[in-house]
Amino acid sequence: MQLNHHQGFQVIFSRKALSLPLVFSVAALLALGQASICVMAQQDYGQVPDYNATGNIDEYSKYYEQGTQAFYASQYTQAIEAFEKALAVAPDPSLPAIYNNLATAYMRRGNYYHDHRQEPNALNDYRRGYFYLETAWPEGMERKELHEKNRKTARENLNIAYQNMGINPADKAKHLEMAKQLRMQGKFPEAIVEYAQALDLDKKDPIPAKALGDLFNVVNLPEKSKKYYAMAVGGVETGKSGIAEDEALVQLGNAQYKTGEIDKAVSNFDKALSINPSNASALNMLEKIWLNEIKFNPTSVLGHANLGSVYQKKKMYDQAYQQYNAAEHFAAQDPKTSFDTKKLIRLNLGTLFQEQKNYQLALQAYETVLQTDPNSPLANYYKATLLQETGNTDGAIQSYNRVLSADPTYKPAQEKMLGMIKQQSDPAKVASGLKQYADRFPGNATVQAQIGEEFHQRDR
Repeated sequence: MQLNHHQGFQVIFSRKALSLPLVFSVAALLALGQASICVMAQQDYGQVPDYNATGNIDEYSKYYEQGTQAFYASQYTQAIEAFEKALAVAPDPSLPAIYNNLATAYMRRGNYYHDHRQEPNALNDYRRGYFYLETAWPEGMERKELHEKNRKTARENLNIAYQNMGINPADKAKHLEMAKQLRMQGKFPEAIVEYAQALDLDKKDPIPAKALGDLFNVVNLPEKSKKYYAMAVGGVETGKSGIAEDEALVQLGNAQYKTGEIDKAVSNFDKALSINPSNASALNMLEKIWLNEIKFNPTSVLGHANLGSVYQKKKMYDQAYQQYNAAEHFAAQDPKTSFDTKKLIRLNLGTLFQEQKNYQLALQAYETVLQTDPNSPLANYYKATLLQETGNTDGAIQSYNRVLSADPTYKPAQEKMLGMIKQQSDPAKVASGLKQYADRFPGNATVQAQIGEEFHQRDR
């Protein structure tokens, strides 16, 4: 798609030089130029996400012309209003022009406010200019030389506005404070800019990263939202406090879901549940995803099996049983279904029965798998937990040993085994059990460290 030739703004605002306190001078603005920015095809800007799928060329052209006329008449508020209407219906190839021109109009009005000593208003408009040229600039959209120059100027104007207001640009706490206030006032683009300033000062802080993810979600820029939620997850993983890791993963998953990255979304919802199995948001999104999978592919083995797992976590046992049964039925009919997948479905049925205290059916499910795969770590582990739960200590220890023989690094089995040894009432049996456990796995550093720590604690 090509657009009609329009006049793009090549306005570059020079830095407003600070002089003595309370006395500010404004350097002269450079002359307006002309450029055919809006005729660029989408491929000229790389793979630009389709934020405006309902783009309307006629509506866009009308509002763009209105904004242009208002701008040249120095009616900057009217220009901003028209350009914002144009943005709402802009076809993708026009995004660079409209983002640039909105920023230009905001910065021009910010200069007007600065000239009239209305510094808070000037700061807000400079924030808006920076928002369009920096923080909200779509992911993957190329910047031409014009945009880079205006981007640099937007940064300079913003810093000078901070100085004029007595704000230290390096004060992270102040940026966060202003961001919270702006957010509460519903000034989301301005709040985004302030959170971005705080994040620039500490890239590992998940709090401004999460806030940016939330706000970009509100202003419907999902690629940006995804980027910052990923940063929030990274910040949490490095040990930064202030946000629950499972919630950060769910928000990242939601953003990925919105941009069509379903596999990545599912992975992050599953990670969230591994941290907090009762995370309702993760469970609800997984339920939605697998129901949708089954809607379009009613015989999907993975769809039914995973939906069964979701229902099991939700304690909806009848629905879980129905889905596992459907998964087994379709798996038996599909020669492409792997043996491992069939085993997992059967094991999931076993855990479902065990949760409902139906130990006989649970044990039958585990034994079915063990008949074909006697060394299955999962099947032996689940059988061991069942035997332990029903008071068969010797049988449980035997099954845990089978797990660790097949996989000495299987941590859940290590912890269960160690716990059972320590629970014995006779101290001599505890010591003997610990020694036997250590002797059984002489090359396992984790086991040796655990046993060493236990003996150390007992000797104190």
